[in-house]
Amino acid sequence: MADATSTEKSYRVKLYQLGENSNWEDKGTGYCTYIQNDLQAEFLVKSETDESILLQSRIEKNRLYQKQQETLIVWTEDNDVDLALSFQEADGCAALWDHICDVQRDHSLAGQDIHGSPQPFMATSVVSLPPPEMSNLNKIEAIIKDCVTLDQKERLSSFIIMENYIDSLLPVFETCEDLEDLDGLHVLHNIMRSIILLNDNNIIEHVIKDEIILGVVGILEYDPQFPKLKANHREFLADNSKFKQVVPIRDKSVESKIHQTFRLQYLKDVILARVFDDPTFSIINSMIFFNHVDIVTHLQNDSEFLNSLFNILADARASLEKKREVVLFVQEFCSIAKNLQMASRAEVYNSLCNHGLFQIFEYSLTDSDVKVRLAGAEILESVLEHDSDLVRSFIVDQSKRDPKESSTSLIEVIIDQFTKDSDEGIKMQYAEVMRALLDTNAGIGESVMAEISRDSDAGQFLVLFYDKYMVQYVKAILDIETKPITLKGDIEELVLSRSEAETCLHICDMLCFAIRQHGIRSKYFMLSSPCFSKVAQLLRCKQQHVKAAAIRVFRACVGTKDDFYLRNLIKNHVFEPIVRTLLNTQGRDNLLNSSILELFDFIRKENLKLLVSHIVTQFGDSLDKLDYSTVFAQLRTKHEQNTDPDPPSEETAKAAASTATVRHEGWGSETVDDQEEEYFNTSDEEAGEKSTEPKALVEYDDDEEEEEEEEKEEPSEEPQPSTESEDDSSSLSDEKSKDDVEEDEKSQEDVEEEVEKAKEANDTVDEATKEERPPPPPPKRQHSDEDDDGDLLAARATRRAAAAALNSKKQKFR
Repeated sequence: MADATSTEKSYRVKLYQLGENSNWEDKGTGYCTYIQNDLQAEFLVKSETDESILLQSRIEKNRLYQKQQETLIVWTEDNDVDLALSFQEADGCAALWDHICDVQRDHSLAGQDIHGSPQPFMATSVVSLPPPEMSNLNKIEAIIKDCVTLDQKERLSSFIIMENYIDSLLPVFETCEDLEDLDGLHVLHNIMRSIILLNDNNIIEHVIKDEIILGVVGILEYDPQFPKLKANHREFLADNSKFKQVVPIRDKSVESKIHQTFRLQYLKDVILARVFDDPTFSIINSMIFFNHVDIVTHLQNDSEFLNSLFNILADARASLEKKREVVLFVQEFCSIAKNLQMASRAEVYNSLCNHGLFQIFEYSLTDSDVKVRLAGAEILESVLEHDSDLVRSFIVDQSKRDPKESSTSLIEVIIDQFTKDSDEGIKMQYAEVMRALLDTNAGIGESVMAEISRDSDAGQFLVLFYDKYMVQYVKAILDIETKPITLKGDIEELVLSRSEAETCLHICDMLCFAIRQHGIRSKYFMLSSPCFSKVAQLLRCKQQHVKAAAIRVFRACVGTKDDFYLRNLIKNHVFEPIVRTLLNTQGRDNLLNSSILELFDFIRKENLKLLVSHIVTQFGDSLDKLDYSTVFAQLRTKHEQNTDPDPPSEETAKAAASTATVRHEGWGSETVDDQEEEYFNTSDEEAGEKSTEPKALVEYDDDEEEEEEEEKEEPSEEPQPSTESEDDSSSLSDEKSKDDVEEDEKSQEDVEEEVEKAKEANDTVDEATKEERPPPPPPKRQHSDEDDDGDLLAARATRRAAAAALNSKKQKFR
């Protein structure tokens, strides 16, 4: 194998690959080196971080390489993968491009395919076109259309560039236009369109130059498919008022790229939108993408430019129009950044935030111009889409500042504009912003979220939001006047404007999200506010989509299958308005009717006994009349099964008795947890129905009665077995059955007899095994009556301490 030689210098490049969605994906940064030997020539890209090989590509004769602008080379590998090398310096791009051109001209190398087998030499003579004159237009059009192979298109493209043929067509166009020669103008249109569709990067770069762009788009105004119509492309592109420099861009090359990108976008989206083929579309998209990369990279690293930009917002002398231009510029900047790779996008937003991005929202979100408010909301959405923690951290930091020194909090501005803005599009954007802020576990599993510290920015934000802003956010619903909604009788209609209806709709969607995602925080808010009953009032409004949103809130509560939500739905009489709404639909097959039927069917399938019993007993008669669905008949059947279960078998009864006996063993932690859960899930009304007198949390025997029992037991010479632990267990356990109580109340004589028998049996065993036992340990102190008294006092103290702790927890919750 022949020795390989390489160029002495390597060039810093970025490697891109065209993804499935026609987006260029960053594959890494490294150094490109040209390598050549007797058999082949190739270029190699090694990573600048670990020197791994990012790319090793052989230069082939028949492969189409394209040099775009001054720093980009694009080609397609044999496996149909589109690649691009973006050079940091134009010299490196030019050097590699010269090597590629030399290799493809070299017959000894060009005659080898990828496996080294000879290929027939293909002539590379340039295809020529007749001089651009009015008499030759039809001939020129025919020659261009006959170039169908890739090789023919390449040679024709080379001729057009070398002969500056496009520039030569412009005088002919002016002549035809002066003579009003429509036939000639239509032929020129076809010629220019065919030249652009040759898919040559150099041609596309040439037609968007300042000197000829207006002439080119002028030719394309005369489309033969619309002979009686003429476009106004020149008028649109010649209007320089569309390009505004809020802060002057010092680098003229960047300004030139901005103009080129605008023209490419117009060419793609307007002029050739109907006739674009995939290769041309891909080439123009690639040029736009790499122009965006160059523009954004330059501006984000220009600290002087960014400082001047954001200082306009803080300058009291700056006009309102100037500040609006800053907002619109940043909106466009963020829109471009969305198309960049993740790493590049992170650099952009970090740079903007470091120079004062968040101060832009104070002006944009409250501006009187809808366009500016919309731009501000889009900027905020872009930042949240990139890194929502960045915004949460800013809001939390704002809350810690002195209110006298800081301006209005960002979240206050968002909520205030959400409730007041009448524009539905902006209102929806604010709702999406709030959802993104509240979605603290996006992309994170529940187990991971459980480990997130309360002191984290996400945790602090939720605490701040629920403590200070949740009521303000849902105020539109909480302010609704409560009116009765009964199964019979008239219902006073709730009148909502279009804007108010949209606000209530978004609030309901947010409540659904909070109920599913925020656990104890949403529980506390729903308990401490009249949210259940106020959401039910939305069923009085005329707008069907708002009613459906209210049903979704109740469906989210039921979907948790949490007794807390189920009991509060019953306590707040939510199901009567739901049933009345269902009756009012009169069986019509619509969204509202289907939503309510699905709610009842879910309750039946999951057998939520609290709700099944409540619905059947309270509304069964009304629901039984609805014969268009089997849900209610099945719901009644489920209720009957719950209230009249099958009698337990003998084995089941024995197992239950055995389990109950085992439960006599004191007061375990699970007992306390069950009681706490029962308290949390029991409403105050239910507790009040059971007893109107205050009752101790744990019932204990009176101390005087216990002392009298001890005095009665003193004359007995034999130590009596204590049943105190069993009595305590009986008083503390809520789940003890009647059979267990009867077993615990055995007569004292039976207990003494059993103990005596057990002692005799133990003595017999001790005598039989006395010789085999090891030496006995030192004798223990004899158990005395004083020890019994001490044990009794200790047990009482333990029980009372546990009861006090449990009472403390419940008082704290209340």
